[in-house]
Amino acid sequence: MRGNKHLDLVTSARSDLVRERVSLNEDSAENITKGLIKSREWYLLAAQALAITASVILDPVSPQGRAVLVGLVVIQAALAIWAWRNRTGPFSAGPPWGAIWISSTLAMPVLVAHLVRLGEYGATPVCVQMCGYPLAPMLVFALYPWGFPGKQWERRSIEIITLAVVTLEPLVIIYWINGYINQTNITAVLLSAMYVLMMFFGGKGIKRICADAARSQFEILKDAYRKQGELLHGEVSTAVGSIDWLIEQGKYEKIKPRLDQLKVFIDQEHNSLTIAQDQVNVLRAVRKVIEFVEPSLKIAQDIPQGTGYVSQPVGEFISNAAAVLLDNVRKHGHSSAHIKLRLEADVFFLIVSDYGPGLSSTTLDDEATTLYTLREHARTLGGDLRVDTSYKEGARILLFVPNYKPR
Repeated sequence: MRGNKHLDLVTSARSDLVRERVSLNEDSAENITKGLIKSREWYLLAAQALAITASVILDPVSPQGRAVLVGLVVIQAALAIWAWRNRTGPFSAGPPWGAIWISSTLAMPVLVAHLVRLGEYGATPVCVQMCGYPLAPMLVFALYPWGFPGKQWERRSIEIITLAVVTLEPLVIIYWINGYINQTNITAVLLSAMYVLMMFFGGKGIKRICADAARSQFEILKDAYRKQGELLHGEVSTAVGSIDWLIEQGKYEKIKPRLDQLKVFIDQEHNSLTIAQDQVNVLRAVRKVIEFVEPSLKIAQDIPQGTGYVSQPVGEFISNAAAVLLDNVRKHGHSSAHIKLRLEADVFFLIVSDYGPGLSSTTLDDEATTLYTLREHARTLGGDLRVDTSYKEGARILLFVPNYKPR
C-alpha cells in the first residue's frame, strides 16, 4: 500500500512536469517567429537600401536630390551592417523601434515626391517611385509577434489602419503636389498597393507556417515525452516494488543504496530531457552535471544566477563537456575542482581547473584522449578548447563556443 502511494506521487509529479514542458500555446509559435526574424532583419534593411539605389539610378531627380538619396543609401546600408553584426533589428529591439521603422516607410514617399520633378511622382504606370521601400517592414509587421495578447481585434485594427495609410498615402501626395489625379497616377498607386498587400499577406502566411511548425514540434515532443514517461514509470515502479520487498524482509540497510540508484537514473533522464530542447537552459544543465559528480568530487562553482538559453547543439555540447572535464579530474585522483561558466558577446566560456600536477598542451593533440575529441567537436561548432599554460596551481582547461551556428 505504501509503495502504491509513493508510486502515485512520483507518477503525478512526472505528469505535471510533462504537461508543463509540452503544453502548446501562442508562445511556442511566437518563439519560432522571433528566432526566424531576429538574426535576419538585416536582409530586409539591405533590401531597402537596394530600393533606394534603384531610385538613384532610374528616377528623374535633380543632382541635389540624387545626393540626398545616395546619403540615404549609406545610412540604410549602415543600419543593415549594424543589424548583421548584432543579429537583431528594429522589431527585435522592441515596439518603439518597430514603430520608427514603419514611420520611415510613411516619410519616404513625401521625401521622394519632393526630390523628383514636378508632375513626375506617380507618373509611370508601373508603380510610384521607390514603391519597393515599404515592402520589407510590411512583411515583418505582418508576421512579427507584437501587440496585445488576448486582444486580437486591437492588432487587427492597427494593421488595417497602417495598410490603408501606406497604400493610399501616394495618392494623397500626388493630389497635394499636382492638384489633380489622372489615370496613370491611379494605376501606379494601385500597383504599388498590390505589392504592399502581397508582401503583407505573405508575412501572414509565414506566420501561419511558424505556427504549424510549432504544432509539429509539439507533437514530436509529446511523443518523445510519452516514451520517456513510460520509461520513468517503469523504473520507479520497479524501484518502489523492490523497496517494499526490502521493507518486508527487514533489509533496511539496502533501501538507501536502492534509492540512490533511482535518484541517479532520474537525474540522468531529466538531464537528457533538458538538453533535448530546441533551446537549452545551459546553466541549469551544468548545475545538474555538478550535482551528479559532486558525491565523488568537491567542486567550487562560479555559475551566474538565472537562466542562460542556447541552441540545442551548443547546450548539449557544453553540458557533456562539463561532465567529461569534471570526470577527468576525478579519474586522475584529484579531490577538488573549480568550474566557471560565462556568456560574453554571444560566446559561452567553460573553464575547469584542478589542483594537481598540471597538464601539457600537447595532450590535446593525442587522438586517444577525450580532450582531443572535445576540442574537435568544439571546432565544428565554431569554438575551441585550450590548456591555460599560465595557470600554475594545476591544470586549467578553457572551452569556448559561440551561441550561434557558424556561417
